[in-house]
Amino acid sequence: MLGVDQHVWRDVDPCTRGPRMLTGMVDLSRDQGHRTRARLLDLAPGRSGAVYGA
Repeated sequence: MLGVDQHVWRDVDPCTRGPRMLTGMVDLSRDQGHRTRARLLDLAPGRSGAVYGA
């Protein structure tokens, strides 16, 4: 199972600290004990369907 979330940091200056908007993708697969073990797969700069598709 794949989880996708978009996040905006309002207090970040993109010129000095990187992107303000990120799309995160997380693996939400369950282990053999049926517990969810969230694992970060990727953080991509931007917040749109095109970012997710790429």
